[in-house]
Amino acid sequence: MKHSQLLLVALCAFGLACGGASNTDDTNEPQAGTPGQGGAAGNVTPETVEATSIALSVASRATDGEMGRLAGANIFVEPFSSPEAANPQPHVYFTRAPDGVTDAEGNVTVPVTAGERHVVHIVADGYGSLMRLIEPNDKDQLFYVLTLQELHRTTINLPEEGEVQLTLGDTMGGRDALVTLTIEAGDLAYNTESASSALRLKQAGDDAAVSGEIDVLFQAWDPFTDDGSSMPSDLATNEGPIASYGMFSIEFMKDGVPVNVADGRTVAWDMTLNEAFASQARVAAEEDHLNVYSMDGGAGLWVEDEVAKSYDAESRTFSAESTHFSHKNCDDPGPYNCNGCVNVSVQNECGDAITQNINVQVSGSSSGNMLGCHNLPDALDDPTQAKTKTGSVAVSVLNPRTGLVNSDSQGFSTSCDDGGQTGCATASCANAAFVVNVFEEEGGACSTRDDCGCANDGIGEGLGCIDGSCQACLGSDDVSRTNDPCVDDNGCCRAAANDLGEDLVCEDNRCVVETP
Repeated sequence: MKHSQLLLVALCAFGLACGGASNTDDTNEPQAGTPGQGGAAGNVTPETVEATSIALSVASRATDGEMGRLAGANIFVEPFSSPEAANPQPHVYFTRAPDGVTDAEGNVTVPVTAGERHVVHIVADGYGSLMRLIEPNDKDQLFYVLTLQELHRTTINLPEEGEVQLTLGDTMGGRDALVTLTIEAGDLAYNTESASSALRLKQAGDDAAVSGEIDVLFQAWDPFTDDGSSMPSDLATNEGPIASYGMFSIEFMKDGVPVNVADGRTVAWDMTLNEAFASQARVAAEEDHLNVYSMDGGAGLWVEDEVAKSYDAESRTFSAESTHFSHKNCDDPGPYNCNGCVNVSVQNECGDAITQNINVQVSGSSSGNMLGCHNLPDALDDPTQAKTKTGSVAVSVLNPRTGLVNSDSQGFSTSCDDGGQTGCATASCANAAFVVNVFEEEGGACSTRDDCGCANDGIGEGLGCIDGSCQACLGSDDVSRTNDPCVDDNGCCRAAANDLGEDLVCEDNRCVVETP
C-alpha cells in the first residue's frame, strides 16, 4: 500500500494465530500447520441449513522472496467465539481434519453455513497462518486471494540471569529491524494463563521459568509496503475497524513445547514505524489512541491490551510491554478526522455487473473485501487543509468453472477532509471501474453458451456451446435455422446472431424461436 495507512475491516479480506478448538484432554503433540487426518473432505452441511461456499486462491512467499502457488494448505472453518478482552486466545493448534485442502494451483472451495459468523484459518506447514472473519448471506459466494509467508526461524539462549534482545524484521515489503524485544531471565514459562487449552503444555508443577535454547518463529508486517493479501487477519475489533502502523507475530518453543510470558511478568518491545506514518502516528499518540492490540484466534478479532505504552515521534518508535505473545499490532482505532473514498465496480465486457467470486483490495479501506464504496479514514497533516490520498485498487475474479483467476489493478486519488465534503454518503468518491474478460474464446471449453459470451458481446453472440467447446452457433439465418440440427439450447444462436431477433431454443432437435 502506498501513501496511505492500511485499514482493513472484517469481510473481506493474514506461525500466526490459528483459530479453532481441540480436545482439552488431547495429549498429542500440537500440529499447527500440518495436514489433519482425513485429507480434503469438507464438513457435511445439514440439508435444513442454508449453505454457501468460500473459494480461496492461495499463494506462497519464501523468505528469499520467491512466489509460487501453495498446494496442500489446510483450510479450517471454525464458529466465531466472542473475544475475552482480558485474555484473548494466542496461538492455537488444530488436531482435527481440515475442511478443505488447496490443490496444485493453490485453489480450494469449502462449504460454509449462511447467516452465521465463522473464522476461516489457512494453515500450511512452515508458513504463517492467515485468518479471515466471514458472515455470508444466503447464496453469497465469497472469494479471497491470500499469500502465506514462510516463517522466519531463529534460536535465542535465554540466561538464568540477565537479558537477551531479539530483533524481528524482513517484512514482505522489505523492511528490516521492525521490532526489538528485550527478554529477561524468568520472563518465559510453560504454564501461563494466556496459553490456549488447545496447547499441549507441561503438566502441573512444571510451571517454572525456562532458560537455555529457545526456538523462535516470527513474522512482521509493514502495512505501508506489504501486500494486503498477506496480512494475518482483518483489521477489526468488536467495536469497529482499526488502522495498523505495524504488526508482528512471535511464538516461543522449548523442546518442541510452546512457552509464553510467565504469570506476573511482562516482556518489553519497541517497534519502528514507517516514515510514511509519522504524521498520523503523532496525531494518534497526542490524542491517546495509539494502542497495542493482540489477535484473538477464536474470534478473528483484535483485542486491546491494557499495558504500558509510549511513542517517540522523533524516532518513530512505539514502545510497549506484553503479558503474552501471539500477534501484536500497533493501531489507531480512531475517530479519524478526515475521510476520502473510492467506489469500486466490476463488469464483464458486455457491461453486466460481476458480483460473485470477486476479491477486492483497496489500500487504506475500512470496508474490507467488497464492491461499492470504500471509506478511507485518515488524519490530516494540517487541520486547515484537505489532504490528497492516493492508493491502489486490486481486483481478482475467479472463474469457478475453469479455476482460473483474472486480476487487474489501478490507482486512485481522492480528497480527504474533515468538512464532510468526501465520503460514501456524499457522491464525491473517486471511481475505480474494471472490465474483466470472463468469457471463453472460440474453441474454449464450456458447459453452457453463457460461458462463450453474452447477447451483446459482439463475438460471443455468434458462439454456442457445442460438444463442450465454444463453436459457431446454429441457426444464424433463416435457412440454417430450419436445417441445422441441435442437441439443446446451448448450441443455438442468440438474438443478435440470427435474423429473427430472438434467442433461439432447441425444439424437435432444431434451433427455432421458442413456441409460446
